Amino acid sequence: MGNAFALRLNNSYKFGYSPETFLMSAIASLSESKKEFTLISQIQKNSIDKFHSKKIEEKSRLLALMTNKYSLNGSLNYCEKTKLCNLIFKENIENKNNFNYPKSLKFGDIFCGAGGLSSGLIKSGMIPVWAIDKDFASILTYRFNHKLNKDLKVLCGDAQEIFSSRGKFLVENKIDVLVGGPPCQGFSNANRQRLSDDPRNYLYKTFLKTLKESNAKYSILENVPGLKNASQSIEKEFKDIGYKSEFFLLDANDFGIPQKRKRLFIVSKKITNNDEDKDFFEVFKSHITLSRKPKNFNLFEHIKDLPFLEAKNIRNSTELESSKYGFSTWIHTKKSKEDIRVIFNHRSKYLNERDKKIYSLLKPGDDSEASSIQDLNPYKNRDHIFKDKFYKLHPNKPSKTITAHMYFDTHMYIHPNQARGLSPREAARVQGFDDDYIFFGFPNEWYRQIGNAVSPVVSKIIGNALQMAHRKINE
Repeated sequence: MGNAFALRLNNSYKFGYSPETFLMSAIASLSESKKEFTLISQIQKNSIDKFHSKKIEEKSRLLALMTNKYSLNGSLNYCEKTKLCNLIFKENIENKNNFNYPKSLKFGDIFCGAGGLSSGLIKSGMIPVWAIDKDFASILTYRFNHKLNKDLKVLCGDAQEIFSSRGKFLVENKIDVLVGGPPCQGFSNANRQRLSDDPRNYLYKTFLKTLKESNAKYSILENVPGLKNASQSIEKEFKDIGYKSEFFLLDANDFGIPQKRKRLFIVSKKITNNDEDKDFFEVFKSHITLSRKPKNFNLFEHIKDLPFLEAKNIRNSTELESSKYGFSTWIHTKKSKEDIRVIFNHRSKYLNERDKKIYSLLKPGDDSEASSIQDLNPYKNRDHIFKDKFYKLHPNKPSKTITAHMYFDTHMYIHPNQARGLSPREAARVQGFDDDYIFFGFPNEWYRQIGNAVSPVVSKIIGNALQMAHRKINE
């Protein structure tokens, strides 16, 4: 498949790609044509808009018409087209999450991002009640991937403003657990002042205020390891509103994730009595310890099956997709036509010729100090600052920590045997997201959402530990 495919976004999707855009990308990935073509606004008018408010059967028929009309691969039968639409639109898919268990804990996610923390908690059997974030692209991602949770309220905006404007929101949408990862920027002097007194920590203060007003039984606050420097302040502030808190510094690589990613989880429980509080945290700690895995999980075994990509070499070509540079939705058939493989968000970023040469010269494990790139390295005179500005990941070792910096470039996340950075899908796998988790917004925003997320694998373990501890003190 040598076609190049340019997605022309409808103005109504100025915040990024829509489900319909992912479907059109899927159609392009099926094309057997070698001719370059562009989906123009007329095609959108006649085809994409028709998908709104249509039943899955009608969407499948439209897909059949579109694949035939635009000379794409017409070999897929009706059942295969229905399966494709089901996957992309998440319709007619059985919800396997345990939402019927009467004692499942209900939670609200106050800084939900793309939904990594929530996804793991849901897999542990907990029930999402509401989720809030200010970033619109993250909300698009969260809402779409959790659309099977029919009663879940997903809101975009400032949390405190939402609670204030909706009056009884926290009373009417009761939760057992408050979760979230508010940025805490001013904790260097936290032992000399209350953490919430620093104006930079407005979101942390919002978390505390929401916890108190919600009267939740528990909370989970996720953040960078450095926040542990503020443990004295944090313990006191949680205690002031009636909660006992303990700190858990967890490395994702200890739980089956192929990256070195340390994050701090502050777990709190509403204070009842010393024995009960002690029992709760003993059970919680025990489950976390038992969930650790002995193997040092490596990168390549998690990404080796994804299609080969070349770095994009065309500037300002965000909308360009092809078998060379990847697709937002890439359709592969395995041994039989009935076995459709759907890959989302697997596309390369633009890379100039100098950086592409640097990527190709580096060996796995090499960084900016490698002798092979000194004639090309634009940062060689600033090694004390940019030692890791370039880094080629080693296939047999865990990845470096995936961060939101990939939004700007992938220099620190060079693929171990391809001259390009990790794709968003590869980064998502390193984070522990399922392959059917679709990231919305524009492609660079996919990286930011993935880098900011909590690994769903780690959050599932935390959810399991929390529920086991809860059941222990309530049996």
